[in-house]
Amino acid sequence: AKNLFQKLDISLTDKQIPALFRRHPKLMEGLLDPETRIVRIRFNGEKRYYEISTKNIDGRGGTQGRIKTVRDVTETYKLNEDLKRQAMTDELSGLGNRRAFLQIGQKRMLESEEKGGAVHLLMMDLDYFKNVNDQFGHPMGDRVIQGFGEILKGAFPRGNLIARVGGEEFAALLSGLGDDEVRSDAETVRKSMEKYDFCYRQKKFHITVSIGIARKDFLGQTLDKLMRMADQALYQSKERGRNCVTVYEGPVNLSNKE
Repeated sequence: AKNLFQKLDISLTDKQIPALFRRHPKLMEGLLDPETRIVRIRFNGEKRYYEISTKNIDGRGGTQGRIKTVRDVTETYKLNEDLKRQAMTDELSGLGNRRAFLQIGQKRMLESEEKGGAVHLLMMDLDYFKNVNDQFGHPMGDRVIQGFGEILKGAFPRGNLIARVGGEEFAALLSGLGDDEVRSDAETVRKSMEKYDFCYRQKKFHITVSIGIARKDFLGQTLDKLMRMADQALYQSKERGRNCVTVYEGPVNLSNKE
């Protein structure tokens, strides 16, 4: 605690506690809180995390005072955050994984109920991806996954939920965009993938993507329902010859889907 206060230029004089910590309200809140609390403080651009815990000093008349312990837990906190991030990240593409998409996606759907605004879901599937693994090997297949991940990261603004939800299947949950804008973005993704150069033994090849789009169009609509709608639109893109974008317009017969 002494080292921390010195870094913050806090001198423990006979002033009242609120006056001493006026320039650091978050730290003051942590000191006043009787429960254990984590406080984040920035030093020279670096975030540090401190655990503030409390032990009561009891006397005959009840609690006579409190001992506050301040402990630097930055490394432990960062390690836990890294473990959480790894559990929610697809290592190959650098996007969210299926677990992240389902957990965060459900929250986004609930938020849309409160805030309003359009929500669109894109389901995307790399065409004939199995052929890449069969002809060029799995390392080349991994490179295709990474390349498409790069395209998706550049195609949508930060804050939108993008994930790899299966082997060659990806999803993007977009908020606050109009129908035409979403369709245009999907076409941009499709064209970018179509033109993306992959090289195997100095020979270039290309791979395409099929995309299905569904829009949340009524209150109470679940993420699972929206995914089924987008999947049906994706199936229609496959039926139309692949390498195209289809917007969901109603149920289709999926009995022949491979």
